[in-house]
Amino acid sequence: MFTQLFKLPHLTILHVLIYKSLPTGSENHIDNELLLEMEKLLSTNHTIKEFLFESFGLSFNSLINSLLTGVERNDTIELFSLSSDYTHTKSLQIEELLKNNQTLQAVK
Repeated sequence: MFTQLFKLPHLTILHVLIYKSLPTGSENHIDNELLLEMEKLLSTNHTIKEFLFESFGLSFNSLINSLLTGVERNDTIELFSLSSDYTHTKSLQIEELLKNNQTLQAVK
């Protein structure tokens, strides 16, 4: 997983692109502890200014939710972009992200 990227000391721009087809239900293979660790690392990394995440052909709904929560809690990210075929992102999640993160200057 890419959680090690969040630990880089001078990381300011992170673009994660995942294009891979996996069988339905594969998200069950992502350990909850790993998701919580990634969420925490993203929310506490104070060097990231730009975070872009693209994912197509995956059904990792819990991963997207963890990313949104991590960005919502991060107070240094200025640009966040999410491109995915994940159709369950609720507008309420995006509204909460925009309401709770005062440093975001752009969201795509």
